[in-house]
Amino acid sequence: ELRRGTELLSTVDPARPARQASVSAVFEQSWSHLAAAERNALSRLSVFRGGFTLESARQVAGTAPPVLAALADRSLLRKADGGRLQLHPLVQQFAAHKLGDGGDRDATATAHSRHYLGWLAQHADATRRADRDTLRETDLEFENIRAAWLHAAQAGLHDALGRSAVALMSHCDIRGRLDEGLALLGDAAASPRVADEPWLRARLQALAAHMTYRLDDFDTAIASAQRLLAYEVAAAEVVARPQCLRVL
Repeated sequence: ELRRGTELLSTVDPARPARQASVSAVFEQSWSHLAAAERNALSRLSVFRGGFTLESARQVAGTAPPVLAALADRSLLRKADGGRLQLHPLVQQFAAHKLGDGGDRDATATAHSRHYLGWLAQHADATRRADRDTLRETDLEFENIRAAWLHAAQAGLHDALGRSAVALMSHCDIRGRLDEGLALLGDAAASPRVADEPWLRARLQALAAHMTYRLDDFDTAIASAQRLLAYEVAAAEVVARPQCLRVL
């Protein structure tokens, strides 16, 4: 229930001080004591999902270790297992509200997307080899990768999607996350921002056909592969063609 929103935790107890009347008020009180750099950092850190590393915080949010330490001292940031950092879900929601819906949010979400999908693409070969360390790290970052992938599809980050698609499929295949992989690939292929790049749509649909086949829906997978191979762009696409032939 904590994830449903700070408004659920408001209290009508008149005996409590006004600044404690709701969780939102408590956050506002804490926010008012933050320096500008700490406010900027906290709001941008809200784009992460499932925790993050020091290096990811630096690259995505431009946050230096001293600022992270200051946020931790104020109990707005906590350390998790393995040295990862996390925001409490309520702190994350509050910080996301402060980040807003404008250009700063878009820029931060895009930086987050490029960071994680870039990492995924760089580890594509290791993922296909089922390297244990790579699979383990991808598991840790999967919620960040999911958010990065969805934003890339919505924002039309064609290069990031194209480079990371095979690695995403491979990881989901190896780890048995077939339904998740199929949904992510299918959602991206159906995105209006992907429709204007036929090569990318063909690649995503071919990889989705593989996931469909692995889910034992052979007829649907084969039909998809045949349909794609009849399409000139897909038949020539360097990932889509061999992937379709494997399905057949």
